Amino acid sequence: MKKIIFNLAIIGVVAAVAVGGTYAAWTASTSIEGNTISTASVSLSKTGIVKKPLTGYNMYPGDYTEGARVGIYNEGSVDLKLYMHAEDLSDTSPDGICDNTLLSLYTGHAGVTPSVDGDGKIINGQYNEAERYIITKSVLEWSNQEELTGYPPFEELGANITQVIWQQAQLDPDASNDLQGQTCTWTEVFTGESM
Repeated sequence: MKKIIFNLAIIGVVAAVAVGGTYAAWTASTSIEGNTISTASVSLSKTGIVKKPLTGYNMYPGDYTEGARVGIYNEGSVDLKLYMHAEDLSDTSPDGICDNTLLSLYTGHAGVTPSVDGDGKIINGQYNEAERYIITKSVLEWSNQEELTGYPPFEELGANITQVIWQQAQLDPDASNDLQGQTCTWTEVFTGESM
């Protein structure tokens, strides 16, 4: 039996060498030169600043600042999601002055001014492309980043496009008496993120 297995193994090796030695293949190749990738650019700038930074003096519960406007221009080469958050708050305590300062944001196209009611509050332009309400929350809550795109007319901020952001602050109508004489200051940071 060992002799049969040995002879079969020798026959297999000889057959493999014979087949491999007689196999021939023709080949050809071609090349594609100049493959290149380049990266996109992401860059934002401020334009058309009106009444910014927001200021309100001698405010009382329920009082509004004047509306303020800033255009955020996408100088980059790709569409972006646009975000905003607040940092460097002068007061980060719950129920403090920054927690009782409400900041409302609206978005729209450049060159149009939003409507205001008799109290000076910006009116949500449900049928006006210039004034789409985004959100109202306390300045303290704005320390968490919020997306400003995704609301018509700006599903995204296209390259070479300006998204106008209208803002208005209000001292919470329920602000407590112990907030008299206090000040809330903050820095707004706008961030563009490629999609």
